[in-house]
Amino acid sequence: MKWSDKVKELAKKALNKPPAYGPPINVSKFRITSEIKDLQTLLERPDVLERMLSVGIDVKTKYRAGTFMQFDEKVIKTLAGVPCVKIMGLEEAKEEFGEEWLEKYYWRAIGVDTDMFTAFVELYGRGGYVIIVEKNCKVEKPIQACLYLATESFLQTPHNIIIIEDNAEANLITGCTVGAHRGAHLGISEFYVGKNARLTFTMIHSWGPLVDVRPRTGVVVDEGGVFISNYISLRPVNTVQMFPKAVLNGEKASATFNTLIYGLGKSFYDLGAKAILKAPKTTAQISSKVVAAGSSTVVSRGLIVAEADDVKGHYECRGLMLSDKASIRTIPELETKVKNAELTHEAAIGRINVNELAYLMSRGFTEEEATAMIVKGFLEPEIPGLPYTLKMTIK
Repeated sequence: MKWSDKVKELAKKALNKPPAYGPPINVSKFRITSEIKDLQTLLERPDVLERMLSVGIDVKTKYRAGTFMQFDEKVIKTLAGVPCVKIMGLEEAKEEFGEEWLEKYYWRAIGVDTDMFTAFVELYGRGGYVIIVEKNCKVEKPIQACLYLATESFLQTPHNIIIIEDNAEANLITGCTVGAHRGAHLGISEFYVGKNARLTFTMIHSWGPLVDVRPRTGVVVDEGGVFISNYISLRPVNTVQMFPKAVLNGEKASATFNTLIYGLGKSFYDLGAKAILKAPKTTAQISSKVVAAGSSTVVSRGLIVAEADDVKGHYECRGLMLSDKASIRTIPELETKVKNAELTHEAAIGRINVNELAYLMSRGFTEEEATAMIVKGFLEPEIPGLPYTLKMTIK
C-alpha cells in the first residue's frame, strides 16, 4: 500500500478522536466552499491590505525573498525571488515530487491520527504551502506566507510543509488574519531542519472574537540544526489551542519556542510546546509572556523530555494580570529518562506594580496611559526579524 493511502486509512480511524487539550469545536457548523469570486479585487481593497500589513505581510513583496498567499482555500500567489528557494502549493508539490517524496515528508513530523483535526485536514483539507530552501542556501530577506480567512463561517484547512536542507538558513513569517466575523482555522505545519541548518519561524495571528483556531505542528531537527519559533497574538479570538512538538534527532540540535500573548475580551488560549531531546548535547527552551485582560483565559504549557545524555532544557512563563475576571495558568512538565540531563523551569504571575503606576501618573500620565506604557514594556519582544509594523502595534 502506498504511503498516501496509508495516511488516508489512519485519518478515517481518527476522525472522531478528541484533542488532548482545549475546548472542542464542531467543524460541521462551518462551510468549506469559499464565496470569493474576484480575488484580484479583494487583494486591492484597503481594509484587506491593512489586515495583511498588521500581521507582518509585505503586500508589495519588495522586502521578501518569497511569498505565498491563500484566501480561504484558494491559492492566490506563489513567488520565489531567490533561485535556491522553491515555493508552491501542496497539491502542486504532490504532483511534482511524487510518492517517494510524500513518504519522506508528508505526515512524518506529526501523525495524521493525532486527533480529529489532523484527520479532518487529511480527508477534507484544501490548500497549504510547500517551501524548500535548498542545501547551502542562505536567504537574507524573510520568506512570507499569508493565510486569510475571507468567507463568513468558513473552515480553513491548509497543510504546510517547510524543508530547510543541510547548511541552509531562512526566516519565515506567516501572517494569519480574517476579513469575516466568524470562522475556524485548522492549520497543519511540518518543519524539517537539516544538518547545520537554521530556521526562524514567526507566526502572527490576528483573528477575531468569533474565530476558533487549532494549529497542529511537528518539527524534526537534525544534527547541529537550529529551529526558532515565535508565536504572537495580540488581538481577540474565541479559542486557540496549540501544542507544537519538536524532536531533536541530531547531536547539538536546538529548538526555541517564544510565545507572546495579549488576552483580551473572552479570548481563550491553551498553548505551549513540547520538545523531545533524543540526541546528546541537544537543547530546548520554551518561553512565554502573557498579559490577561478582560475575562480572558490563558493556559501556558511546556513539556521537555530528555532521552539522551548531556542535554539541557528550560521552560519559563511570565504573566501579567490586568483584570480580576481573567486567569493565567502555567503547566510546566519536565521528564528525563537518563541521569545526565539538566532540565529547569520557572514561572511568575503578578499584577502591575502600583509604585510604577504611581510614578508615571505623577509625571502627568493618566492611569490608562500609564498602564499601557507598563504593558508595552512587559510585552516588548526581543525577537530578531520581527516586522516593524507589528512592533508598532504593541501598545
